[in-house]
Amino acid sequence: MKALLIADNPQAIDNISQILETAGYDVITYKWLLKALDNIEEISPHLIIVSAKDYPRHWKTLAQYAQTVFASYKPQVILYAEGGLDDEEKSKAQALKVRGIFESIDVCGLEKLREILTKEADIYAGKLLTDDGVPTVGNLIFDDEQDLPLTDSVFEDSTVTETAPEEEDSIITENVPAEEESIMTETAPAEEDSIVTETAPAEDQQEIISISCSFMFENPLTGKLVTGYACNFDGKTFSFDADIPDFIKDLSEGSEIENGSLKTAENIRCIRTIVKKNQGNLLLELA
Repeated sequence: MKALLIADNPQAIDNISQILETAGYDVITYKWLLKALDNIEEISPHLIIVSAKDYPRHWKTLAQYAQTVFASYKPQVILYAEGGLDDEEKSKAQALKVRGIFESIDVCGLEKLREILTKEADIYAGKLLTDDGVPTVGNLIFDDEQDLPLTDSVFEDSTVTETAPEEEDSIITENVPAEEESIMTETAPAEEDSIVTETAPAEDQQEIISISCSFMFENPLTGKLVTGYACNFDGKTFSFDADIPDFIKDLSEGSEIENGSLKTAENIRCIRTIVKKNQGNLLLELA
């Protein structure tokens, strides 16, 4: 699959390209939107990411053209809108069927991009979805107070927060009497992590909790964005396998990683970690 990336910021190009390459896209980059527009039929991209800040007027022309130029399929358009868009611009993006908007190229902003890619079980998620449409991330157990909600779409953030879908935990909390809430937590479906807590002895939980999720951070020594997968969380430490191992080879024991972004199937959590070991993959400890 092909992704067309149109931006003028070299750091944005590097960081966004890495996410797209992880998802299995061949990335074609342009710094001039009009030139990209001239060549879009020849490129035939499946996905288009464009910087709304660099091209505040022409991104709309591009999005509209992408909806009409191809007969067999319609490329999905994602906006990189540094600093965000006002309500009028968001409305225009919705009308033009923009898939989603992310506002930064730090770890949290790029997790938003991954979320946008995986928000539907379609080909545009690339390798971020398995063949049966399931995200390639799992669940880890954390304190609820520190979990950050993962919304379905950037256009619906406020709606999700205020009137969550029926299957979300917030509806359970609102409809169940206070004295029954703990029961709901303890009697979750068999596949949920809470069943581990309920049925496993405390001393066995560290061995049982061995579920993968995605982790992303900025290498404190090189400034490179590092993406990959975390697993074997025991409540304090977890293992990390980088998508590009060379990006972590310079991290030694004791290196501090600020503002890492840990994404599970249900939430995104910003964490600070310390490198305990580096043997091709990292053993990280929550700080």
